[in-house]
Amino acid sequence: MAARGKVALFLEDIGHQYFVESIVMRLAAESGVSVAIDVRNARGGAPRLDRQFIQFLSGDPVMETRYDLVIVVHDTDCAGVDTIESRYKQLVQEAGYTGAYVVGAPEPHIECWYLADPLALQRVLHGHAQAPVPDSRCGRNRFKRVLAQTVRQAGIEPAEGGIEYGALVVEEMDIYRACSNVPSLARFVVHLRRAFRHIRD
Repeated sequence: MAARGKVALFLEDIGHQYFVESIVMRLAAESGVSVAIDVRNARGGAPRLDRQFIQFLSGDPVMETRYDLVIVVHDTDCAGVDTIESRYKQLVQEAGYTGAYVVGAPEPHIECWYLADPLALQRVLHGHAQAPVPDSRCGRNRFKRVLAQTVRQAGIEPAEGGIEYGALVVEEMDIYRACSNVPSLARFVVHLRRAFRHIRD
């Protein structure tokens, strides 16, 4: 019988939710954990994410026992993964929160994680598109444009820029290949697997 856990998600937007919720469910199942997910925030961008997370940390202390794991995902916006992880670690420490948490920091933006395994996206689009492997170059909205252009190659006008395929991409994704291509995703996956092992054991 699988171990059970309750997970709280704090995300920037729906693009985060489509992908992150799916990969959390997949990695939990692969780790032998059945999770119930409570999306605490998935709109309003980084400012609202931070407000909601700080409010959560400063709330009723019983919150620490309500969730087995709290996950925060914030794009690096070219600031670097270490910067984002350190910032949230500081917030957690200042609040005196002692529950388990994981920080995800897509470098530079969540769309890079969508593109981490180009073959997965190609399968989702029925082989009609060639997605590039994300590189380390940074640029505002660069990967949003790449994702949307990849979907258009398949003759589809993306309703939400391609993010609507998040769950399908995660389902098709070769996790090893994706993590090899995108270090920020690899870091998130390592942290998640460790957290789920702790819940299971």
